[in-house]
Amino acid sequence: MGAQRNGELMFQALGRNLILVFDFNALCTIEDELDVAVSELQAVMQSPRMKQIRTIFRVGLSRHQPNVDDIVAGEIIGDVGMQRAANLIGEAFAAAFPQADGEGGGSTGSRPPVSA
Repeated sequence: MGAQRNGELMFQALGRNLILVFDFNALCTIEDELDVAVSELQAVMQSPRMKQIRTIFRVGLSRHQPNVDDIVAGEIIGDVGMQRAANLIGEAFAAAFPQADGEGGGSTGSRPPVSA
């Protein structure tokens, strides 16, 4: 669906290339704004409220598109569709938490499993 590079997921919406990434700071922001632990996101994503999807999407966009607010995030979701937006979130989480390669590169092999 999108090109992945260094935990980033590039996709097109509203006629431009956008990047979705869930780095450490994004995860902290999601915890703060949704008042939910990252480890609980899978449960949230099983039956999310639209506002939760929009918040997670906005936070994921904020590193490379810092001027994106909730309204613009909603417009982007409207352009790609709700299901694709949820899939992009899942793909971006997978890119941010790759499986351990067994060589002690700092990855534990565990990631917050997010599916939609």
